[in-house]
Amino acid sequence: MLRPAALVLLFLSGTAHAATLKATTLAVDEKVLLSDLFEGIAGDAVLSAAPMPGRILTMAAPQLLRIAQTYGLDWRPAGGERVVITRRETEVSVPVLTRRVAAGELIQQADVTMKKVPARLATHAVTDSDLVAGRGARRVLQPETPLQRADLVAPHLVRRGETVSITLDDGVMLLVTQGEVQMDGAAGERVRVVNSSSKKSIDAIVTGVGQVSVDVPRQSAPAS
Repeated sequence: MLRPAALVLLFLSGTAHAATLKATTLAVDEKVLLSDLFEGIAGDAVLSAAPMPGRILTMAAPQLLRIAQTYGLDWRPAGGERVVITRRETEVSVPVLTRRVAAGELIQQADVTMKKVPARLATHAVTDSDLVAGRGARRVLQPETPLQRADLVAPHLVRRGETVSITLDDGVMLLVTQGEVQMDGAAGERVRVVNSSSKKSIDAIVTGVGQVSVDVPRQSAPAS
């Protein structure tokens, strides 16, 4: 690529080169080149740095005319031309929701789709849809927006006020009874449960939907 000064001399050493404005909107990489704006030119030159991601650079007709005159291009504005320039961005595919999901609501597989977004908007985003479906929403989540891990929680398998099955297994004896759970809980979380028979409050571990188990020291079966 020729340096601007050399390109100017090249153009001005002969007749003007007929040029055509390419487009009114365009996306560029790190630099705006003369060839990004005009076609039908004999060389190229760097005109400016590209705008920052998410921003635009507008070149109105007077500025475009000055550029054409500087580089000896046979181009004149017909009236009101301008070019809007953006920076071309790398895109990544991330899972997004297809609908608004309320806080605490369980996200279904049908609620999730993949969408391409600028990489700068997905710095901390979840990239695997399998990490979204089946999780709960920590807060209200909007559709078409990249999700972060902090937006998602393990689904609650037991809910406060529900009747759950309580299992006690000490290795010798297996007991199953029922109780009322006092708080929401996800798999592996410890919750308080009131035993329906004894009315005593006990600690239990959530093991499944509507199921908890009580931790007790395991005993060996007596020798026969």
